[in-house]
Amino acid sequence: MAEAELGRLAGDVDPSGWLAAAERWDAVAEPHPAAYARFRASEAMLVAGGDRHAAGDLLGAAHAVAAALGAGPLRHDVEALAARARLTLTPAEPRGGEDGLLTAREADVLQLLADGLTNREIAGRLFISQKTVGTHVGHIFDKLGVHNRVEAAGRARRLGLAGHDP
Repeated sequence: MAEAELGRLAGDVDPSGWLAAAERWDAVAEPHPAAYARFRASEAMLVAGGDRHAAGDLLGAAHAVAAALGAGPLRHDVEALAARARLTLTPAEPRGGEDGLLTAREADVLQLLADGLTNREIAGRLFISQKTVGTHVGHIFDKLGVHNRVEAAGRARRLGLAGHDP
């Protein structure tokens, strides 16, 4: 990835380094850097006048991951590139019920809460602070109209969010 980044800074518009980096990040289950690499590969394709359809597919994949991870800066960059290139991104599917009541990150927190994890364990699993987990839990309680973790876990089971990896 460092070589691809150095090439980008030098004006190289070859997406192959970025595509290789994305594959390597996928191999070690690191979705954020893989999405970033796809974003940069798409950008390189567009700058080079390459296949717009392939660039759009890469950008769409990066957008979906950024949305699912709650990676606001990456999502913003992907959306800005799509707007500049006049590419349409498929909206990320909301999780947490048919009406998209919860954000994707809140659905992840609810799922882990329903699996019996503490705020500290959820924070470690999702690479966020305990304070952020507490904020998400508060929003979940408000949105679902529940008052405690047991009620929230029951609602998660009814929504089909319990028992899966986020």
